[in-house]
Amino acid sequence: MKIVHLLKHAVRGNGSVHLAVDLACAQAEAGHDVWFASARGDYDNVLASRGVHVTDLPEPDSKRHAIDNAVALAKLVRRVKPDVLHAHMMSSAVIALPVSLAFRAPLVTTMHNSFDAHSWLMRAGRRVVAVSEAERRLLRSRRYPDWQVVTVLNGTAGSAREGLPFDDIGALRRPSVTTLSGLHPRKAVDDVVEGFRRVAEEHPAWHLNILGWGPSQQDLERQVESAGLEDRVHFLGATVTPWPYLAESDVVVTASLADPCPLTVMEARVAGAAVVGTRVGGIPEVLGYGAAGHLVDTHAPGQLADAFRELMSGEGALGDWRERARRGSERFTVARMQRDYDDVYGQVLPRRRRGGSADESKEARRPRVAYVVPPSPVFAGIERVVHELASTLAREHGDEFDVHVAFASHYEEPELADVPYTKHELGVPRLMSLAGPLRRFVRRAEIDLLVVPQVEASTVAWVATRGARSVRLVPHLHGNPQVEEADGNVTTKLAFVAYRAWVARSVSAVLAVSPSLARYAAAHLSSRAPVHFAKNPVRDLRPTAHERTAGEPFTFVSVARLARQKGQDQLLRAFALAAPHLDGARLRLVGDGPMRDELRELAASLGLGETVEFVGYVSAPEDEIAASDCFVLASRWEGFGVALVEALQCGVPVLATDCDFGPADIITDPALGEVVPVDDVSALAAGLVRARQRQDTDADRSRRLEAAKEYLPSQAAASHAEILRGLLGSERDIERVSEM
Repeated sequence: MKIVHLLKHAVRGNGSVHLAVDLACAQAEAGHDVWFASARGDYDNVLASRGVHVTDLPEPDSKRHAIDNAVALAKLVRRVKPDVLHAHMMSSAVIALPVSLAFRAPLVTTMHNSFDAHSWLMRAGRRVVAVSEAERRLLRSRRYPDWQVVTVLNGTAGSAREGLPFDDIGALRRPSVTTLSGLHPRKAVDDVVEGFRRVAEEHPAWHLNILGWGPSQQDLERQVESAGLEDRVHFLGATVTPWPYLAESDVVVTASLADPCPLTVMEARVAGAAVVGTRVGGIPEVLGYGAAGHLVDTHAPGQLADAFRELMSGEGALGDWRERARRGSERFTVARMQRDYDDVYGQVLPRRRRGGSADESKEARRPRVAYVVPPSPVFAGIERVVHELASTLAREHGDEFDVHVAFASHYEEPELADVPYTKHELGVPRLMSLAGPLRRFVRRAEIDLLVVPQVEASTVAWVATRGARSVRLVPHLHGNPQVEEADGNVTTKLAFVAYRAWVARSVSAVLAVSPSLARYAAAHLSSRAPVHFAKNPVRDLRPTAHERTAGEPFTFVSVARLARQKGQDQLLRAFALAAPHLDGARLRLVGDGPMRDELRELAASLGLGETVEFVGYVSAPEDEIAASDCFVLASRWEGFGVALVEALQCGVPVLATDCDFGPADIITDPALGEVVPVDDVSALAAGLVRARQRQDTDADRSRRLEAAKEYLPSQAAASHAEILRGLLGSERDIERVSEM
């Protein structure tokens, strides 16, 4: 592929320039024919040494020079006949647009500085690359069309610039807090100085090293002098080889007020420094939303001081955060970025110029399987299941399947910051808005098999994939479609009508998370396609061991959303009815939801104020479960019942209602627990009494632990992989659940 990179200039100290240089060098090493066209180049030797053609263009700093630049660019394009023009600066994008149209060379732009007032000029590109998901959401909010904006996360590890001779600007004073940036107001280095001042007296051995230059330096020097920190704060100046300094630093901090995706934060993580950054732009994403570094608000020196205080408190905390920063930083490579840009270029090239037919490329690659996560406000049930399943599939079966997940919504969850599958964010607020973005995603990513949860979302996905004959659609049932249809609004009911009338005829298969749900789907939802029971993955919980003390009361625990579906109202009534026979047992309700106040009032009216505790939401409830004697699920309906398996993982016996669907599929042995009729208070009360009187044994506990292993992510992924092989053309015979 012939690629021409366009910049206004290529002077050192500019992040846009650094990224463009690294990308051009990586592309040349990957076998592309690459030109780098700019004025005032500081990296000509680096580029040439990696096989990049360096071309000088007049700097467009005036109207006359802009015309000269356009003429020179047109001559270059006429001679080179590039496949892609790639503009990294606004003036380059504007000048490149008419040249692109005249010579039919598609234009790609990278939005490096969305905070700039003139950044809208980057719309000139047929594709506008956002350098982080946060930037993509920002551009979408500015009415950039979904089809135009794609995300390519910056990369820095393996930079061609790392081969430059060491630029020695002096030694770091250690232990070191280091900030590396241009010294201008947007970088808010004054907040860093103030944060350091607040902890300087507590930690007299520490130093603040400031690397960079800019118009704010004199103001910063006066601030340091006023604070009496001249011997603790050091201005070292700018460097073109920051990596050795970052590797020596104990803590690296950026207090930027705006930063789409800072290379410095990535470089600090790769170097293994503990990192502190502000919650702006792409910084949270690069820091794993807090998993790989401390996040603070902008203009918050107090929060900076608190972060410094923790990191300066001892080698334990500092070492832990350094390890967190290093873990997962391997994805910040220039090579990964180069491959991602190749995919973007492929989207804008005419099919005849993509280097082979679509059929040939499809035969050469792994089949692409995409799981869809519809819009939702929280990362909970379906969202977590899809993440666990896709992660394990990618890790353990990645040689067979290229696994993708399309999230309609954005979630700032640390576990989503570094995933083994390919993550996409569609930025869709409502399910009914999903069809267009999903259609573009399927076409852009060339998906072979699309797995979509629930009937409503599957109907929308069917609409989105009409005409895309190569895509196989697979609904994935997690909940209870019988209840969803009966209690749903008009839109939901219409979705079910459409599903039965049209969607069910064209899907390749249906997945269901429990055998009983699979049987229902085969009888009521899938007239033609096979229905498969596909195990849900359940996290491998490792609860803290609980040592019981003498006289500790018997404890029932229920972990569920406080909602009508989960039946806590019936549980409270049953507990009140059984109380005289429970010998002072306690009930702990873990969770939150719309019925919280109503359930509290019910508990008080039943005289349970002393024996029932509302714990609230707990993100990791395994310790609550492990500390109990019996887990209770009083649901009116389920699709599977993940919480039951989590209880078995903790070795705790379970008591559940025999609702549709799932509990009876899980509790198949008296050693595991018991199921009682649904919506029957007396039966549930009797079950509570039997659970209280139960004589549990070590053998029972071992049986529960063994049963839970069947639902570990590896087991669930193996189940899904077997089904996927069949759907994608394997000769293996997959058993239909409907024939069980």
